[in-house]
Amino acid sequence: MFKSILISGVLCTLLSAQNFETFLQKALTESPYLHASSLEILQAAEQGAILQRYKNPSLELEYSHFTPQNGSDAGGYRVNYSQPIQLWGLQSAKQQLATKLSQTATADYEAKKALYMRTLSLLYVEYMQASQLEALAEEASTIAKKIFTISQVRYEKGRIAKGVLLQAQIDYERAVIGCEELRLATQQSYYSLLSFAGVKEEIRLSTHYTFTPLMKKQQHPQMQLLALQNKAMLSQAELLEHSLSWVNLFAEYEEEPEQEIMRVGLTLPLPIFNTKSQEKKLATLKAKEKKISLEATTTRVAFETKLLNYERASLLKQKTSNAKVLQNELRLLEMYEEGYKIANVKLLALQEVKNRVIQTKKKLIYIESGLNKNAILTNYNQGNYND
Repeated sequence: MFKSILISGVLCTLLSAQNFETFLQKALTESPYLHASSLEILQAAEQGAILQRYKNPSLELEYSHFTPQNGSDAGGYRVNYSQPIQLWGLQSAKQQLATKLSQTATADYEAKKALYMRTLSLLYVEYMQASQLEALAEEASTIAKKIFTISQVRYEKGRIAKGVLLQAQIDYERAVIGCEELRLATQQSYYSLLSFAGVKEEIRLSTHYTFTPLMKKQQHPQMQLLALQNKAMLSQAELLEHSLSWVNLFAEYEEEPEQEIMRVGLTLPLPIFNTKSQEKKLATLKAKEKKISLEATTTRVAFETKLLNYERASLLKQKTSNAKVLQNELRLLEMYEEGYKIANVKLLALQEVKNRVIQTKKKLIYIESGLNKNAILTNYNQGNYND
């Protein structure tokens, strides 16, 4: 009856806990980091609009007072209207640069979002690992308590010495202390996860989730960003090719005593001392820098992918081998427990087998965490966290 109630309680707990996918969607919705990063896209759009806007016209109004040497005083006035005009071909270059800036801002946000998802996933794996190690410690404590109980019965019947009983008691007490230490580690990883996620309340999370490498391949988020940054710098250099960007068209009407004057003309800036050559060279150098970084990132990601593939194959082999070993160790543990009851097995031998079981289970937990981390990093490198 008690066993049924315990299983029912565990199932209720698992059913009420959020799995990783649900938690991830909540984090993506509530994260202040992502909200702040998304504003950079709007800022880039406004910067593009500023880049493409026209200059305002100017209006001059002037009143003149004339005092001739012979004759009466008279007044006059002048009106001047001027409008800067952008030269042909400049607007298309500005539109192209504005588009590249907008695309770069979007790619930068997507790169930050992908990195956020990768880090959140890794922290979730750390939390699952800590929780599973805590559960394993509780299992070890249960086995140690069982051995201690058997030792008490055997001591009371005079079959073992007091020292053997104390040894079983110390082993059990150490197991209890280990549970408390791992319980603290679980809480630390849990709150680190929530803090990074940016959620606003505590959430019950599932401690079991399998991350798997996705088959689809896209561009690495950082590589995509560097490629667009390179194009943006090249567009800026192209825009700076126009050393003469504006001319000033003006119209002027002036009325003086005994005459009226009408003027229309252009004011042409002379790019003699400032031809924007330094700005163009700077943009070209930045574009070259992004290209070199892109090539370096491409090489790094290629080697990382090869290592991740090798690592995954090795971890899968280790998982299979340790699972087989664990089956035999569990059978041996059961045999030694029965043998200890009837004095056919010594306490040290039983404890050694128990420790082997715990160590093998611990290895399997670490291997499973390694496989999850491997899948997360593989998906990130393949661009599977891109929208």
